[in-house]
Amino acid sequence: MNLKDIGYSQFFKDNFEKLCKNEYFPARIINEQKGRYRIITENGEMPATLTGKMRHITENKADLPTVGDWIAAVDIGDGNCVIQELLPRKSKFSRSVSPSGRKDDSFSAKEQVVAANIDTVFIVSGLDRDHNISRIERYLTIAWNSGATPVVVLNKADIVDDAEDKRDEVETALIGSEVAVISAKNNITEIEKHLVKGKTIALLGSSGAGKSTLINRILGFDQQKTAEVSKTIGKGRHTTTSKELFISDSGLILIDTPGMREIQPWLEDLYDMKRFEKIEELALLCRFADCKHETEPQCAVKDAVENGTISQHELENYRKWKKELEFAAAKETKTTRQREKEWYKSVVLPELKQMKKRK
Repeated sequence: MNLKDIGYSQFFKDNFEKLCKNEYFPARIINEQKGRYRIITENGEMPATLTGKMRHITENKADLPTVGDWIAAVDIGDGNCVIQELLPRKSKFSRSVSPSGRKDDSFSAKEQVVAANIDTVFIVSGLDRDHNISRIERYLTIAWNSGATPVVVLNKADIVDDAEDKRDEVETALIGSEVAVISAKNNITEIEKHLVKGKTIALLGSSGAGKSTLINRILGFDQQKTAEVSKTIGKGRHTTTSKELFISDSGLILIDTPGMREIQPWLEDLYDMKRFEKIEELALLCRFADCKHETEPQCAVKDAVENGTISQHELENYRKWKKELEFAAAKETKTTRQREKEWYKSVVLPELKQMKKRK
């Protein structure tokens, strides 16, 4: 197998060569489940595990390999290998997940890397009951900050009568985003220009959006299980339960991910203001430093809406973003207090009790 055909660009080659270890070989993660990996090399697929050192010295789980990552591995015989190093990532999709609640776990939100080293991401939304513009916006926040190119894919055009109206609605709400309308079962013409050999495409979307059906259509065979959407509640079943990378005979690279109905952008992505950079610059010209861009006089942001420089929808999204920032800041403050309380109970209080006993 030619590694270049599965995404091994000069960027990864340069970083691999910096390791200067003759026994190492480059490989890509195609599946990961509970710390066990399958990798693909120039000689085919192999099972792999992490070195004990790598597992124990890595404090942040987001720094461990995930699907799409390139790694340096060593063959230990019997068809098995050990992952020695994680190569730097070109892009990654991260979301915030709630802590487990265990005593040995931090109270703060955790970063979960959904997939790594993606060139294009298809944000798949079914045009049936799954269709939700706010959810699409959340996926877009992750995609734009990842470094990959997002494409909003409105699926199931074959079962609705207003597919083009839905396209217009999404394009109006998400100005600047590419929107494709397809039927994974019948017609995927509008996304075919993105199906390029050697480029990696990830599919994100909630359960029932049709990601698995689209994967099967692109690959040309039934690789992923599919299930009908519930007619009662309009939700899909989780037919995809783990992240996995697929390579077609023609060299297309696809990453499927489990359906996520609720998705919270990772805090670092949330604090990235690139998406609203224009409004932030205009806000500096407002008469009042704490202007909320609502009823205040001499508001440069409102003036920009009136003259068409920015849209009303952009301003509304900006306000939502500011509220999310406030919520995230309050949440972090709360978790800091919780950690201090736990530290007091587990460290300070026992010491005070020991001091009383000694007296």
